[in-house]
Amino acid sequence: PKLHRCVNEPWVNYYGIFEEVINTQFLDESLKKSLLKVRQNFLHGNKVSIWDFSDVLPVPKIISLGEGGTPLHRLINYRKETHCKIFIKNEGVNPSHVYKDRESSIAINRCIKEGLKMISLASTGNAAQSISLYAKQVNILPFLFISDLASPNKVAKMIQNHARVIILKDSLMEDAFKMSRDLSPFLEKRGIVDCNPGIDWLRREGDKTIAFELFAQLGKVPDWIIAACGNGSSTNGIFKGFKEMKVAGIIEKMPKMVGVQIIGGDPIPRGVAMRQQYKPVEIKHPTESLGDAASASFDYIAAVQAILESHGIGVSVTDIQIAASTAQFIIDEQRLLNICIPEVTTSEVLAGFDELIKNGKIKPGETVVFFFSSHGQNDTKNLQKLLIDNNYQTEWAILTKYLPSSGTISYQDISDSKYVRVVSNDVDEVKRSVEDLINQ
Repeated sequence: PKLHRCVNEPWVNYYGIFEEVINTQFLDESLKKSLLKVRQNFLHGNKVSIWDFSDVLPVPKIISLGEGGTPLHRLINYRKETHCKIFIKNEGVNPSHVYKDRESSIAINRCIKEGLKMISLASTGNAAQSISLYAKQVNILPFLFISDLASPNKVAKMIQNHARVIILKDSLMEDAFKMSRDLSPFLEKRGIVDCNPGIDWLRREGDKTIAFELFAQLGKVPDWIIAACGNGSSTNGIFKGFKEMKVAGIIEKMPKMVGVQIIGGDPIPRGVAMRQQYKPVEIKHPTESLGDAASASFDYIAAVQAILESHGIGVSVTDIQIAASTAQFIIDEQRLLNICIPEVTTSEVLAGFDELIKNGKIKPGETVVFFFSSHGQNDTKNLQKLLIDNNYQTEWAILTKYLPSSGTISYQDISDSKYVRVVSNDVDEVKRSVEDLINQ
């Protein structure tokens, strides 16, 4: 891989140093054959997984839980007045109900290949619960750094998978990520290897299979792909998949990539607007939000590069907009709710689309894919709060008919687990907790 221009900048420790790499050696024939096979499997209702593209993936398949092969739903009623052809790529049907399973499968198979026994990762919740599920299958021990803003339900799943969880009190997700990176030398000495998005650049190789599947399902390249951005890894990963198809001569045009974040917590849209690719934007005091309000996005460089190169756009939205769009989706597309309920962060794409329509960016007749990255059952508490607080009680009542019943889990319940340490954002205290958890 090529190094970024600014490898001596202090922020490189958090944002990584790798640029996009495309290995053209196997693309032409291997990818064409895989796409043809996958298209036929989709048409005939046969099972598809990311490993149907194994010839263009960087690691061999040793373990798989059936990740990938997710359905594409055509929306019938939602925003039909726009006359756009709107589709949802529904990642909520993956094993842990989130697209991160594609990344986790690549990451864990790499760990098995290299003989790794312990790994570390920081997360808002979805990536951590996903990696913990995969790691459990092969007795790899994950050390997960999270903020106390993460959903207790997601943390409970990590504990069920016997992961070791370090919860930082009064912190943001970015604090947890920076802590995990600052401790990298300490962790590596103990055999704990970093698998963080943006740092473990192989993870996005799982995300590129989303692009392959979309092309196989649609039979063409969509005009737009809209994705919510936390770190921004999915945006770059999907774009990379389309770029590989273009390099292989399979497609001629690229989709415009759209990255959506919360106004006041939107480093990626700001960076795109300024065309500032190689110096990440950070926001000191991000807006409080139930969505992806970020002070920093640690795959910023790759995400901004993908959006700019695709002639896409960054969009910033509010919780009020997300609630309105989600409520309308619930009313218009009830037929999909038994298999497709967006998490709050996922619903940002609905509000992002509405914003692009309002500003005349998307034209009638264009094909648009909403990237639904996760299922609402991963965080029903915030989904309920989003709708109820914005006076959409009727829509929440409809939604509850389709959500699995689950008890309320508190951080008090979680903190009692022997696999969890709730600590202050202090390096020495976190080190002691890691040492303690290694021996559990």
